[in-house]
Amino acid sequence: VVDVEAGPEPQLASFTRPGPAAGSTVVVGRARVAVRLRSKDQEPPAVDIPEFDRSLWPVQRLTSRIRVLVHSVMGIRDTKVATVKCAMRLLGRDGSVQRWAETVPRKVERLEQRVELPFMEEMSIPGPSVERGMRLQLVVITTHAQTPGDHEVLSASLFVTCLPEFRPLHLEAVSEVALLCSMTKEPSEGRVQRAEAEFPVELRLNGLTRAHPLPEVSAPVVVCCPGWTSEAAVDQFQLPVLRFTCDATKDLSVAIEEHFFRNGNPVLVSPRAQASRVPSWEEYVVRTSLALVNLGAVAVFLLAADDSGHVFRGARVVASGLLQLVDMIPTSGAPKQKSEAVELALVQGGEAHLDLDCRVWPVAAAP
Repeated sequence: VVDVEAGPEPQLASFTRPGPAAGSTVVVGRARVAVRLRSKDQEPPAVDIPEFDRSLWPVQRLTSRIRVLVHSVMGIRDTKVATVKCAMRLLGRDGSVQRWAETVPRKVERLEQRVELPFMEEMSIPGPSVERGMRLQLVVITTHAQTPGDHEVLSASLFVTCLPEFRPLHLEAVSEVALLCSMTKEPSEGRVQRAEAEFPVELRLNGLTRAHPLPEVSAPVVVCCPGWTSEAAVDQFQLPVLRFTCDATKDLSVAIEEHFFRNGNPVLVSPRAQASRVPSWEEYVVRTSLALVNLGAVAVFLLAADDSGHVFRGARVVASGLLQLVDMIPTSGAPKQKSEAVELALVQGGEAHLDLDCRVWPVAAAP
């Protein structure tokens, strides 16, 4: 059932069905609807309907989990490799596997011409209730066309406690191959509520609007940087990437702690979009928590990979802009939410608009 009145402007209509309780209804969808009354001979009037037909973004309370966005695997030189996949394992104190997740295997073709094997896939596992002594292991696994079984060509492990909450780690782990990934530890509701000075923030990335396309086809990533000063030169921006050699004497956990000591503010990164003049990130959601001072301006960048396809090293800024969230401070126990078209200034001149949805939670009533 949909109920909407005729009028000059599009309206947000709710589609409902009867609920389980007597007299109740359940919302099953929403859409922008415009109703016009006209005679047979009249031409239909032009209607300004938003470009993005957003799906519902239900409010879900945060649960403890670890997310690993695998960008790519590089440096595969073995010509016998048939498939490559990545996996994450949560190891107990005794080394046993408590939880695990893995990507879909990627086929390797024309290896001699391939510099990068893109994944753009996220793995997620529930976080442990007790983190002390628990380790997280990242592995890259290959299979050979004529040899049965899996072959681990990269393995890196770290203590779960060394990952700060809501602070993504952008890691380039190097062994026989190189793994490029972004790792985030998201806390449960109780942990967020104890962070009294910060507001939990969720950003859902849709895509660039068709009215302001890029001047050329590109496959960029979206980077959101709270605390980035407007006085800093845009072309000097670099992702804070931890490059770690897996056979180094230093433990990865120690390297991570030193990395975050030097890089305090969170830097949120999306998957790389499919190549287009109007790239889309298909409602990918990033989460963090921000102090009040950082809600005033969140820098937004579009980064394009270098000629080798590397999204971390040598990526160049295509466009930049600012997202204002200071008007989103909740005044009640419920979160505030809005849709925004962030104006981005293109490095080559002109502008683009990034369509996204924002949600800010009150400090004392986090999701």
